Amino acid sequence: MDLAQLVEWDKELLLALNGSDSAVWDQFMFVATKTVVWIPMFLSMLYMVMKSNSARQAILLLACVAGLFLVSEGVSSGICKPLVGRLRPTHDPEIMGMVQTVNGLRGGMYSFFSSHAANTFSLCTFLSLVVRSKAFTLTMLSWAMVHTYTRIYLGLHFPGDVFVGFCFGLMWGTVMYLIYSWLRNKWFDRHDYVSEQCTSSGYFYASANMVSLTFVLSVILVLIYSFFYY
Repeated sequence: MDLAQLVEWDKELLLALNGSDSAVWDQFMFVATKTVVWIPMFLSMLYMVMKSNSARQAILLLACVAGLFLVSEGVSSGICKPLVGRLRPTHDPEIMGMVQTVNGLRGGMYSFFSSHAANTFSLCTFLSLVVRSKAFTLTMLSWAMVHTYTRIYLGLHFPGDVFVGFCFGLMWGTVMYLIYSWLRNKWFDRHDYVSEQCTSSGYFYASANMVSLTFVLSVILVLIYSFFYY
C-alpha cells in the first residue's frame, strides 16, 4: 500500500459521505459548520470555568485555551496547508465536478489538515481532562464530531484531513492539559473535592450540565431553522 492508494481511498470515501438528497440536512450542515452558531455553548463553558475557579485560576485556564487555538490554527493553517498544498475537494480538478456543495460554499484553496478538527478536538480533549465528568465529555465529543463531520458533508475536507486534525487535536489537547496541570499545581494550592455537587476536579455538575443542555438546545434550534428555511 502506497500514499497514492491512500489518497485515492480518501477521495472515494469523501464522495460516499459528501452531501445527501435532503435539502433540510444540507441546510443543517451549512449552518452547523459556522462557529458563530456555537457561541451560546462557548459562553456556557466560560460560565462553568468562572463558576468553578478563582479569578486567577480561571485566567490561567483561559490562557491555556487561547494557547490551544493559537498553536492548532497556526500549525494547520499557517504551516501544514501551504506546505503540503493539498487542494480541497471543491478545488481538486479530479473530483470537484462530483462534489456536492451547499449554497456555493467552497472554502479556501488548501485542505490538509482540517483546522476545524484540530481546534475542536483539542478543546474537547483539554476541557474533558480538566472537568472530569462523563456527561460533559460525551457532550464535548458529540459537539466535536458534529462540527467536524459538517466539513466532510459540505465537501470542504477529505476524511483524511479530519482524521489527522483529530489526532493532532487529541495530542495537543493532552499536552496542553499537562502544561496547565503543572502550572496550576505550581502556582495554586491543591484541593481534593469530595462534594456530590462537584466533579473530582472541583467543577460544579450543574454548570457542566448547563453546557450539555446548551449543546442540545443549539442542535434543536439549528434543526428547526433548517426545516423552515431550507
